[in-house]
This record gives sequence, structure tokens and C-alpha cells, in this order.
Amino acid sequence: MGIRNWFMVDGPVLAQKIFVTTVLKPRLEPIIMGGMGLAFSQPDERWKVSRSAALTVVAPRHIEKYIWIMRQEAKNLVTRLIQSTESNGSVDPSQSLKLFALNVMFQITCADLILAGLDTVSVSLAWNIAVMCHHPDIQKKLAAEIDEFIKVNGHLPDLHLIVYPLRFRATAPLGLANTTRKDIYIDGYMFPKNSSIISSMESTHMRPELYPNPEKFNPERFMGNTKPMKSAANGRLEDRDHYNFGWGRRICPGIAMAEAQLFVALVEILSRCYVEPASDGLPDIDSVIHGGLTARPFNKSILIYIKSIWPLRNILK
Repeated sequence: MGIRNWFMVDGPVLAQKIFVTTVLKPRLEPIIMGGMGLAFSQPDERWKVSRSAALTVVAPRHIEKYIWIMRQEAKNLVTRLIQSTESNGSVDPSQSLKLFALNVMFQITCADLILAGLDTVSVSLAWNIAVMCHHPDIQKKLAAEIDEFIKVNGHLPDLHLIVYPLRFRATAPLGLANTTRKDIYIDGYMFPKNSSIISSMESTHMRPELYPNPEKFNPERFMGNTKPMKSAANGRLEDRDHYNFGWGRRICPGIAMAEAQLFVALVEILSRCYVEPASDGLPDIDSVIHGGLTARPFNKSILIYIKSIWPLRNILK
């Protein structure tokens, strides 16, 4: 590929100006990280038709039609986790989470979206479970709120706000690269023609001027933001609570689908189970395994208890 300038951006204001208001082109060469990587289709007419069809499938207006599929697969997911814990004493949830995401994507969308939807959703759920093990107080509070909703309404919640650790641990630490068509000048920076520019979600999410005490998992910092993730990502910069889905033309087209899958799976887990670490200790949430685009926690066995046999359950009543 020869010599190329690379720039990594970790400030949301600068990233907004570069990726949203500047004319860039997608970087088409493969990206290799840790022996794994991504290859990109050429943006020809056939690609444009396929992308248009895919965007139609995952559009927010269609999500409600797929909720029953997500709920059934979420029920199957939790049942597998419970059965594995009962049979083996603990369970490594990573494969079950991938199976959940894969089954949903197979039933809903087309094959060229399966890998993107599979990896990002399963990795996000893995971080949720790992973080819940470290913060049982937050887990209990979420479970209690879901229980109260079920008690009042007689069914599981529909798509409402739930807080995920997407800011705390970015599913994809780096965004997709873009290439400058010409020399560009923004905020005193000069980016030469044919430079690759990439955003660092991980660094952005750890900026203390944006998120005071950024290493602390504090979901209450976002309680005032009730917008769906797609609306926030496409709205005003100051309304975004995280930047996992990227910027501009290359923003993830499946935001609404991903949020729905995360919501349905977590509500199913929290309404039926309690998650805690196995006897070999807490999951490591300070180290990651890089899988090309995504970064997931190290595989770790956990315990999945049915609520009816969880001895602390009465505290919530």
C-alpha cells in the first residue's frame, strides 16, 4: 500500500467537522489489526443498490415488526445460560451471545449484514454482563425497575430507555477510516491529500472534560438523555452520550436494530436472572481481546441464577 499519513481524532467537535461536514471518501484498502481485519466492497452501482436495500430492512420504522423474533431468541438465550449454569456450575456466555445475535440477524436481514450485526451486538452484550458482575447494585436497581413495570403493566417493557456501558467500554474502539480527496484545513490542522483519518471512540469516551471521572461506570450521568441512539447519533453533537456508531456518511446504518436487540436481550436477562461472577473471580473489564473492528472482554465463566432461587431477591420486594 506504500506510505500513507494516518490521523487519529479523539475530539467530538473536530470529528464532527471532519466526518460530517467535509467531503471524504471511504478507505477501501483492507485494515489489519492483530492478525485480523476488514476488507471493503468497492462503492459501485451494485454496492449502492445493495446498501439501499439493507438500509430499508434495518430502518427504525420496521423494527417493531421484528420485536417478536428478538424476544423469542432472547428467551432462548436466557434458557441456555440458565441450563448451562445448572449443568456445569457456571457458564461462559460468549458463544450463547453470538448465537443470539446470529439467529436474530439470520431471520431478519440479509447475509452481508450478518457479520456486522453479529459481532457488535454480541460484544456489547458481553460488556454488559461483565460490567453487571462488577456493579451488582446497579444490576439490582435495573431488575427492580423492570419488575415494577411488569407488575403494573403485565408484560415486559417495550422499547424504552435502558443504560448500556457503551461509553464505559466502546464496542468498536476505532471507527472506519476515511481518506482525504485533497488537502484540507480544519481548526488549524492540515490533513494532506490521500491521508487516512480515523476516529478513536475509546479515547473520546475517556475525555474528562466530556465525562467527569471517565473511568467510573456511572449510568446516572445519562439519565436526562432519553433519545433513542439513532436520533442522538444523527442529531446535535451536544446531545450525543456516546460515539460508538461513528460519524457522517459512514455512520452505522443498523443503530436502531442494534439498540432493539440490546434492549430486548437485557430486559429478558434482568427479568428472569441474576448475574454474578463464578468462583474464579470477577471478569476483567480493564483488558480486551481485539477482533478486527471490535474489542470484547476476555472470556470468563459466570453464574446465571434464576430469580426464584436467588436468596437476595427478597431485598427488591
